Amino acid sequence: MTRLLIDTPAGQAAVVLHCAQEGRAVLLLGHGAAGGIEAPDLVAATRAATKAGVHVALVEQPYRVAGRRAPATARQLDAAWLAVAEQLSERSFVDLPMVFGGRSSGARVACRTAGDGQAVAVRQVQRLRIGTWVEVLDEDEPLRCKLVARVDSSDRLVFANRTGMKVREWNGASLARALHRGEVRVLDDGLLFERALEAVLDGLRR
Repeated sequence: MTRLLIDTPAGQAAVVLHCAQEGRAVLLLGHGAAGGIEAPDLVAATRAATKAGVHVALVEQPYRVAGRRAPATARQLDAAWLAVAEQLSERSFVDLPMVFGGRSSGARVACRTAGDGQAVAVRQVQRLRIGTWVEVLDEDEPLRCKLVARVDSSDRLVFANRTGMKVREWNGASLARALHRGEVRVLDDGLLFERALEAVLDGLRR
């Protein structure tokens, strides 16, 4: 468990991170107006998510960090929430799909900002470089493929498998939606190396 302080337009927010062993997505959870991130349902959701391989970020809004009991305005809550989401995406959970949730007031913030949250996924797509591997999770067996071409004139991103055969093609918006929904995730080089090593070791054991 790690606690971070993050600057937002509404003041400093606090984030408590619960990391899964090999997280494939991030769940941001917000608290209610009268309670904090230690609410029993948030604790239960955190346990279930990390057990399922999803990192959890429990977000404490700036008004509570400052010791105020009265909630901030909806606009301030939303601005702080999105600032936390963007910074976590850039600093702690680069290229992982992000899901918003919460209880009571926190759930309303999550619903109001869900569309804006896809902007985080849009920036992920913009950062993809040729040779980046992704994993497609919308089938029975995960499909791994790498970005082999970006056709800016028609906004197409072309992905091929290990043999070089084209297996997927998206435009920027559709790939961002898939990342946002958790249907596709970006694989970092370290994870790919670990999995390749595991495959080699399994082969040797046989």
